[in-house]
Amino acid sequence: MSDVSARRTRGGGIVLVAAACAVICFPGSGSAATPAVTITPTSGAATSGSFQDGEVVTVTVKDNSTFTPGAKVNILECADPQGIAANLPRSISTCDGDTIQGDTVLVKPGGGISESHYTIYQLPSTTLGERPDGQPVCNAGNQCVLYVGQNQNDFTQPKLFSSPFIVATASGTAGSPPGTGTSSNDATSATPTTTSVPATTTDPRGSLAFTGAGEALPWLLAAGGVLLLLGGVGRRWTRVKS
Repeated sequence: MSDVSARRTRGGGIVLVAAACAVICFPGSGSAATPAVTITPTSGAATSGSFQDGEVVTVTVKDNSTFTPGAKVNILECADPQGIAANLPRSISTCDGDTIQGDTVLVKPGGGISESHYTIYQLPSTTLGERPDGQPVCNAGNQCVLYVGQNQNDFTQPKLFSSPFIVATASGTAGSPPGTGTSSNDATSATPTTTSVPATTTDPRGSLAFTGAGEALPWLLAAGGVLLLLGGVGRRWTRVKS
């Protein structure tokens, strides 16, 4: 093996080892995205990111590794001023406990959840017996999110947030069920609202769920090590011959 070939071999080994280290040190670059919270209007009268006061929706999360199978999760409406990540709720103090779902929601064996009768309210809500000056505020000018988590009293526990949305005043006629009216924001068909917000309190929308380095990592490290060894041996052999 020539000295040039030895250097190339050794260089290839260094590249492979560096790639393996990148997988370990920066798991977000090769891992699956955090599961999305999907909000699907049952009436077919709302557009993505816009709901009506009293509208009933289905809230789902696909199978994931964030939630603990069998655990109980709760859904709450929380303030998210301006609809930005920096303003996502960091404690229950900016959520409305009166908006918790009426039935028990348990995490499925695969980690997913489904709640088919969740009601979204314009907040503060007189329907819920709240004062007009109450907090949080969720209406056409103040965005909110849904909190889906295992312990709303401890935001360090597994949780996800929906995409931000607004809540408009219900426009149905008297006696009509919520969501059956039309407005300037309505569409002819329902469009689910989704998000991929991880369960974290430091950078709520800036990371991905790490699912492991992958089965190829040991082979990557081994191949890099072999190339480094061959490169070193080749260089010594070239020096001996010269």
